[in-house]
Amino acid sequence: MQKNAHVCRMMAHPLRFTGAVGVLASCLVLAGCPGASSVLPACELNNTGTITFQNAAGGSYSGGKSLDFYMDGAYVTTVADGGTSSAYTYSAGSHTTITYWAGTSTTNSTSTTASISQCTNLTMTDSN
Repeated sequence: MQKNAHVCRMMAHPLRFTGAVGVLASCLVLAGCPGASSVLPACELNNTGTITFQNAAGGSYSGGKSLDFYMDGAYVTTVADGGTSSAYTYSAGSHTTITYWAGTSTTNSTSTTASISQCTNLTMTDSN
């Protein structure tokens, strides 16, 4: 029997270790178990990436310079002219984005496909 085999079997029972200390201990011990892989980043485990939105439209609409960014039909953020949003986490893959002049139903651009890659950040820039 290998040295860590007994410990690995113990780790298979989630009630034996609870709380942050238990999780940390589990991660450290499992790294020494036969066939165990290293601890993966959350973006790999969850197949996610991030997206930021940038407003480079220059205020070409008389109603204002800010833009409302939507992703997959849902409002995400409003970005002032020349600004960039915080990063938002989404599943890796294709998503539909569209921008509107802030507070209106007037689109600033046609819908665009954003292809988010796992564990990377994509910046969508609207310059219309």
